[in-house]
Amino acid sequence: MKLIFKNLALLFLILVLTTSETTVKESRLIGTWKLVSGKSNGVATPKVIADRNQVFRIDKTFESLVNTPNGQMHGNGGLYFLPNDTTVITFHKESNGKLSTIANTYFFRIKNDSLHLYGNYLAGIKENPALLQKVFIDERWVRIKSK
Repeated sequence: MKLIFKNLALLFLILVLTTSETTVKESRLIGTWKLVSGKSNGVATPKVIADRNQVFRIDKTFESLVNTPNGQMHGNGGLYFLPNDTTVITFHKESNGKLSTIANTYFFRIKNDSLHLYGNYLAGIKENPALLQKVFIDERWVRIKSK
């Protein structure tokens, strides 16, 4: 029964992602954003991952790129969709390349070239990766202009 529900949920996601048009709000989200400030559960984002860019693409994929002395490194990525003008839902790709069955829900506001992204994601607990914990993020981003 769980497998049927999971497959129906993934089918619904695929239908939403492949049949929806780009909305005005989504077109404003598409592009490259640089993290200005961020907190996870009220704690400032560690410097090692604070210098990063988030890319939202028109094909409804996203990617986080961490800037290092050796260049940009892939942080995470996956699929996103916007069920309304203030919510973005993400499905991350796991290390094996498969799409996660866990959805993360964030709220966002765009004003000029500033993005405020906040909400919850689920992360594995170090001591027991089979268990998940909710993490609240609150991040501010600025749009990077294309050259």
